[in-house]
Amino acid sequence: MIGRLMVQGIITPQQEQAARDFSQVYAAYKAEIGIAESKSCLAVSSGGFDSGDGDPEIYKRYYAMRDKIGRVRTAMLQDECFKMTDDRPNSILALRDGLDRLAG
Repeated sequence: MIGRLMVQGIITPQQEQAARDFSQVYAAYKAEIGIAESKSCLAVSSGGFDSGDGDPEIYKRYYAMRDKIGRVRTAMLQDECFKMTDDRPNSILALRDGLDRLAG
């Protein structure tokens, strides 16, 4: 969806790049903390136990980004940046604002 919005001129190339950056940081964070993408409600296993602290750089990047734009905007971008091509944003104004704050 983000790419389509940029091609249509609804968001700027800078906003699109901010969305890509957000997506990469958030995907790395989700992988680090072990969030599975599509787990069945019938799945028995929850994964293995990891007693380590993980990669501190991933946490640092994610928390810095979250602190920069706030928890509400972070939650909104978590939803908006991973939508399919034909999906629509919940609020284009909120999306632009979040991406501008992230890029700024």
